[in-house]
Amino acid sequence: MPAAIFGAQAAVSILNRAFNDVSPANLVYLNQVNEAGTTEASINAFAIKFGKSFATLSDAALASKVLGNLGLLPNADLLLGVTDYFAANSASRGLVVLQLGQILTNLEGATGSLAIYAPAAVAWNSEVTTSYTYSATTTNTVDSPAGDQTANLAAAAQTKAAASLAAAQTASTAATTAATALTTAIAAEAAAKTKADATDAVALKTASDAAAAAKTAADTALTAAQAAKTAADADKVAKDAALVAAIGTAGEAAAATAANNATAIANARATDVTTKTAAAATAATAATTAKTASDAATADDAALTTATAATATALTAANTAAAAAKTAAATAVTDASAFVTAAAATLTTTTDDTAAAAAKTAADATVTSANAAAATAEAIVAANAATAANAAALTAKTAYDTAKAAYDAKVVNSLVTANESVALAATQATAATAFKTAADAAVAAAATSVTKAAATTTNTADDTVAAAAKATADGYATAAGAGVTYATAQTAAAAAKPATYVAKTFTLTTGIDAFTGAAGDDTFTSLVTNGLSSLDVLDGGDGTGDVLNISSASGAAFTATTAATVKNIETVTVTGDNAVTIDASGYTGLTKLTTTGFAAMTVTGTAAAAITVSSTGVAGNAVTVNGGSTVAVTTTGATGGAAITVGGTTAPTGDVTISEALTGAVAAGAIAVTGGKVVSVTQTTSNAGATAGTVTVTGTANTTSVSATHTASVAGATNNAVTANDVNFGAASKASTITSVTASGYTTLNVGSNALTTLSLANGSSNIIIDNQATTVTTKTLGVTVDNLTGGTLDDADIYTTLNVTTANKDSTLANVTFGAATALTVAGTKSLTLTSAAGLAALKTVTVSGTAGLTATVSQASVTGVDTSATTGTSTITLDATKATYTGGAGKDNVTTSAAAPSKAIALGAGDDSLTLASGTTAVTGTITGGDGSDTLSMVAADAVTASGSATFAGKVSGFEKLTLTGATGAQAVDLAALGNYTDVTSSASAGTLTLNNLANGGTLNITGDTAGTGYVVAVTNAGTGTADVLKLNLSKAGLLTAGSVTAASVETVTITTADTQTTPTNPLDT
Repeated sequence: MPAAIFGAQAAVSILNRAFNDVSPANLVYLNQVNEAGTTEASINAFAIKFGKSFATLSDAALASKVLGNLGLLPNADLLLGVTDYFAANSASRGLVVLQLGQILTNLEGATGSLAIYAPAAVAWNSEVTTSYTYSATTTNTVDSPAGDQTANLAAAAQTKAAASLAAAQTASTAATTAATALTTAIAAEAAAKTKADATDAVALKTASDAAAAAKTAADTALTAAQAAKTAADADKVAKDAALVAAIGTAGEAAAATAANNATAIANARATDVTTKTAAAATAATAATTAKTASDAATADDAALTTATAATATALTAANTAAAAAKTAAATAVTDASAFVTAAAATLTTTTDDTAAAAAKTAADATVTSANAAAATAEAIVAANAATAANAAALTAKTAYDTAKAAYDAKVVNSLVTANESVALAATQATAATAFKTAADAAVAAAATSVTKAAATTTNTADDTVAAAAKATADGYATAAGAGVTYATAQTAAAAAKPATYVAKTFTLTTGIDAFTGAAGDDTFTSLVTNGLSSLDVLDGGDGTGDVLNISSASGAAFTATTAATVKNIETVTVTGDNAVTIDASGYTGLTKLTTTGFAAMTVTGTAAAAITVSSTGVAGNAVTVNGGSTVAVTTTGATGGAAITVGGTTAPTGDVTISEALTGAVAAGAIAVTGGKVVSVTQTTSNAGATAGTVTVTGTANTTSVSATHTASVAGATNNAVTANDVNFGAASKASTITSVTASGYTTLNVGSNALTTLSLANGSSNIIIDNQATTVTTKTLGVTVDNLTGGTLDDADIYTTLNVTTANKDSTLANVTFGAATALTVAGTKSLTLTSAAGLAALKTVTVSGTAGLTATVSQASVTGVDTSATTGTSTITLDATKATYTGGAGKDNVTTSAAAPSKAIALGAGDDSLTLASGTTAVTGTITGGDGSDTLSMVAADAVTASGSATFAGKVSGFEKLTLTGATGAQAVDLAALGNYTDVTSSASAGTLTLNNLANGGTLNITGDTAGTGYVVAVTNAGTGTADVLKLNLSKAGLLTAGSVTAASVETVTITTADTQTTPTNPLDT
């Protein structure tokens, strides 16, 4: 009610409009207001009196009249309620009407169940306000015409219908937008899943962590290497300073060696830093690459999580928006229908009827639009659900297929495998049930999708997609049903299998036994001598682990009968307390034959049987084994002459292992093996008087590797010959199969194979002969490992072109290598190899030494073009023809001797304390010769030095040497040290005349290490005639008595003499 209308004015206006639907004339209105008074009681009394004017109207008629004037009809419940209320208050019906009018004025903003009265309240308040205005106007001398309240109601209904229509249209648009957003979210999630599935974030993170750890390790190693380099550099500086300080003292040589060693170490540390810097950079790059990949995969997984959450949010929003659109549309239709009803009730105009009809049409359109939007959203949701359900069904199908494949693949042949089959059947059944559940869910989801897709009349593509999803789901359902049926049947079948494989036990008697096993792993036992007799019939049945145990404890030699019938028993074990003989070649189904005895052993097995033979205290008795797949022989207590023969009549096809232990100072019997794939023979001796037996292996088409080893726990035991011949040995047109031979502790080794690529030799003393001549030979490279060889010639049939030698554990010596076709020799490893002669390498071209290995050899053949020791830190002592071959040294110690005068090829000794001895007659050099880093020594005949020092030509070609050794001095010979190369340290090993050394630098050294038969030595120190502090260092050393002769050094103020006397007993003890 407007705030300007209070008390009696409001009451009079309400009563006139409610009862009469008019506004009274001004004078009438004023009289009624005056009569109503100003108090609540007087106003109520006026209302009661006003109502009595309608006493002739029934309660129902009055209720209809008043409610109609109030704009509250139609409303059957309200009409009935007011009628009843009038009846209960018949004397105060006017007051009831006034109260109804007052209540309605306060319902404009009503909510909840009273919200239906809000439009009427708006119209009523407008009507009362208008009435008051009319009646309060003095010019209005008559009552207003009866008012048309229905027009107000129609207007209110129109306003409400318009608002509802706008809300419905907004909701419909929102539902369409939400459906589109859901489609976008689903597509984004699918794209994110495809991208995330393309990588394994967990594996990439593991790889990234490993790469980061590798980088840390590389950085740590680099830091350590840098620290080591810093320390080595500092040590080099200190050692160089110490050398400068030691010049002219007895410690000069030691200081020079220390300085050279420090230089070598510093250089090595610098190289190590370079290597580790590169490694650290590589590790850093790898770590960065791995982290980038890991971060990208992690981001992809996070993006998928985000996209999945976004899809869920969009799904909820689409469902909510669709429901809201349908609700808003229904409300719009309801309100439009109310408007139509209200408009129809107005009697003075038809314009509102037209507007109401239009509103109703628009509202109906919003219903259609909202339903379409909702249908689209529901179709998308249903399609997504169908896709997810099909994916879940596929996952379940994959799990079932895996379980089924595992069950189907299980071979049931024992109690263990039968029980495993039961477990696999249960797993299969569980997977089938899960598959069925997932498939049924997929069918239901697909069916819903089909229904929802059909409801979208503007889109037919979703019908196709839904139909395809339904077909897929139906296929899963069919497969799942079949899977459940199959799994149920197999579960029952598997449950029955374990009982089939219960093992049986049979004990043989001295009588005739006929025992048949079943599907279990049965056991047959013969505990008495001759328990297995010639008429016995033993059948293991279907079991795969049947065992026949045969024992003899008679104390006598035991021979198992060959007449008994034994079949389908996979393992036979024979144990005797003396010699044992068994021929099981007639047993069918045998896969394992084990025999144990205490003397001679004679064992024959089937081709499929793995044979194991053990003889304790074999003494001088023989062990013979034939047949079998694999063969393992172990004997102990051999006391001489105990021959071991494997495959003499029937060769085994698998690996052969023989282990023989000799007892005492005895000579072992011969070991002969025919056949086998990988053959390994080991003999052990524990007595210095023992002699190993000869080993002869004759291969078959299966044989690829042979190893023969004699291990002596005490020194003095004697080795013996080893022979390994291929099956095609001697056949010129057939390829061999033996590619690897190992021999340790041998005298001579003979190998007959044209396929040999690997040869391992240790503790050998004599020749190694490889007969590899054949027209089919394709193997041209041989790798040989040598360890503690003391002699012998390595010989082939002039086939190998490359010989790669690896040294290990101990230094080795070979008398010669007669590989007439070999052009390349490489020596690697950790120890030195000495070739007493290399003349047998007639075609040799190149020699290479690496690692820490060393090589001592004369390779002065005319065919040799180069020797390279740059990759080793070991010591190499090489004689070569420098008119044909170059020499490249490294950080190791190189001792090089030229075999021909006038070298024309380059010689670079590299780092280390190296030496070069020039052939006699070398007075001119055309090749470049450098000593390199370290303290290097040049040795030459004194007469050659005299000629070479006649000009600066020699020094221009030969440089980098700190020391000079002169040999064979005779007569009067003078060497100009300055012209020869400014040598400050000169050694003379002997002199038969007068050797003059001109232009020795002040502080220079003369070392005399050999006897002087002539006058002695004349040393002319440079500028000694004008100097006042000239120094000559004289060192005298020799093992035994030294006759040094005289040393003349004119104008030298200081001569220091140092002697190195290694003789412990005086030559002339009485001399004083």
